[in-house]
Amino acid sequence: MMEMNSFGRLPAGMTRTQVLQALQSTMKAARRSTRGSVSVIFISEVKMKALNRARRGIKDSTDVLSFVPAKLPIKFRTQVDWGDIIIAPAYVKRDAKHNSVPYRQQLMRVLVHGMLHLMGYDHANKRQEARMFCLQERVLKAIKA
Repeated sequence: MMEMNSFGRLPAGMTRTQVLQALQSTMKAARRSTRGSVSVIFISEVKMKALNRARRGIKDSTDVLSFVPAKLPIKFRTQVDWGDIIIAPAYVKRDAKHNSVPYRQQLMRVLVHGMLHLMGYDHANKRQEARMFCLQERVLKAIKA
């Protein structure tokens, strides 16, 4: 069973159930077990900018960051800890407006995107990007975001 911990204020129009369903749908679409836990953290753009600079050396803010936990030997793990998805709702809202998409849809997009990163997907080259973004949009369509 999937466990989701959320921290920070859940954005308007988004429920814990919707977040959990989006995470589970992403995992199923990627053919991964829906067992384990994920933390979803909502922070301000100021905090996101500082975090992006500290962890990635990038001076600007961003919409979502994902962090995989330090790997423990399997014998010490009681369940799978997928990691943390950190979202800056204000950034997402501005991005949604800029791209003329509904705010809730863009929130779900970055949530799915963050979960895909936790599962090892990346977009460092065109091939990886096509694979990841195709799966991301397929999940969004399935959850009707």
